[in-house]
Amino acid sequence: MARVGSYSAHKTKHQDGGVDEVSVASLTGLTGQSIYGDGSDGTVDINSGAFSSGPITSNALTRDAFFDDLTLSGGDLDCAGYRLFVKGTLTIGGSYKVHRNGNNATGGGGAGPGLGLSAASLGSSNAGGNGRVAGAGGDGGGGGGVVFIAAKNIANSGTISANGGNGYSVTGTQAGAGAAGAAGGTPTAPAASETGYRSLPFALILRLVSAPTTLIAGGAGGGGGSTGDGAGGTGYASTNSLGGAGGAGGTAPDNGKAGGGGGGGGVLVLVYDTLVTGTETATGGDAGTGDGNGVAGSAGTVIKIVNI
Repeated sequence: MARVGSYSAHKTKHQDGGVDEVSVASLTGLTGQSIYGDGSDGTVDINSGAFSSGPITSNALTRDAFFDDLTLSGGDLDCAGYRLFVKGTLTIGGSYKVHRNGNNATGGGGAGPGLGLSAASLGSSNAGGNGRVAGAGGDGGGGGGVVFIAAKNIANSGTISANGGNGYSVTGTQAGAGAAGAAGGTPTAPAASETGYRSLPFALILRLVSAPTTLIAGGAGGGGGSTGDGAGGTGYASTNSLGGAGGAGGTAPDNGKAGGGGGGGGVLVLVYDTLVTGTETATGGDAGTGDGNGVAGSAGTVIKIVNI
């Protein structure tokens, strides 16, 4: 039986652009395979924007993946709710990203709210709220998802992200009275008894300790914008989430339209021996604009666990 070993953790916390970023050090006695997988999916180079090979179809994972080495030299990788393990080195080129970003809103009046992200091995996120139908207030952005990467070495010249989707911007006028947009999201964090996501075992699982079938969720959706002096939407609820809150939809003046709120940032967990840092974020989505502007989504959570 392989020795898994023990760990001791101490943590430092600081706020960086609203993102809670934590480093946990001194994981001892852990073999590379225990943390980083067995490399059974081999060495892969994502060299185009239409890449399919092994556990990757059209630049998205279709299951938990276990690479020897993984390089992004010509395309992105959507983790799609699955975990990514790299036994050797994960190399991300300067213009590419590994992500589970929320969906941007693409319309108003309920025509195009940012869709929620579905769960797989990791948790889901919430959809954005609908803007007011009469007059088509801006729809809200979807919440960012959950990304988990365990790679012995991470050489990141690009981006690793679980960002919220943007709210929709609107133009034009709405004659007569309007009304509020539909709600966006305020996530409910796990109870205090569910601690431990900043240490290795629980970060690997990202499930509730008390209910192992319950996955930790990503960001909440943004609110829909109002029209004609109605109030903006305020939030779809999201439970057991480490993601950020969705921003409120904007409030329109008389005869006006308001933009949708941005989706909340998701959850990003990195486990590694070495990290050449680039951009690692779980930011909230941008607010949609209009006669009244929406509110940007709140940042989610970034957790970094260092094996030294």
